[in-house]
Amino acid sequence: KSHKVFETRVLDIRVSNGSILAPMSMSVVVPTYNREVDLKECLDSLLAQTKLPAEIVVIDDGELCEEYVRDRIRECEGRGLRFVYYRKDHSVERRGLSESKNRALLLVTEPIVCFFDDDVVLEKDCLEKMSAVWDEISDQKLIGVGGMISNNRKQGSCEKIFGKLFCLDGQSAWDVTDVGFQVWDESIKERTKGHYTHGGVTSYRTDFVRRLKFATFDGG
Repeated sequence: KSHKVFETRVLDIRVSNGSILAPMSMSVVVPTYNREVDLKECLDSLLAQTKLPAEIVVIDDGELCEEYVRDRIRECEGRGLRFVYYRKDHSVERRGLSESKNRALLLVTEPIVCFFDDDVVLEKDCLEKMSAVWDEISDQKLIGVGGMISNNRKQGSCEKIFGKLFCLDGQSAWDVTDVGFQVWDESIKERTKGHYTHGGVTSYRTDFVRRLKFATFDGG
């Protein structure tokens, strides 16, 4: 099967007072694999954002039906978004999340790209908050802005004590130690610097990840 690409573009959408709702200079990528219900909930939460992205790119590692894809296109058209659907051709393209992300990097057009897992449901102001960090911080060393997963497992007291006893704490709330131990803290409430984030809720400088690319592994 050859890959399939559907794409639409609506230049602007007017709200009730006649003003133009301009999208942010941000692309959103959602890699997916046979999760139609979860994917729709994810896309619905994207379309309900207080500030919309300029485009949404879905990379399909499975086989979403064309009617399902057409419905998602119409929904994005109604909100004035560019929507790109790309189904991978497994006769020439490898399966896998990293491969899907790297394919998406060839399709996005905005300076900031967000990657979301297909089972993520976003708070309504998620993209607005991410965009605000990019707007406020000009440091070129900032390569990513991540979000928290509110219903993810929290570290227990015993884990925290264990980390301190065996010197496994990092220099920040989100860190990777010299021995490769990942340190995280889902309980933080304020914006904080870290050295990694959730891969499924993170935005990056597009030019940076295009140069670096996502690591792939044998077997996808």
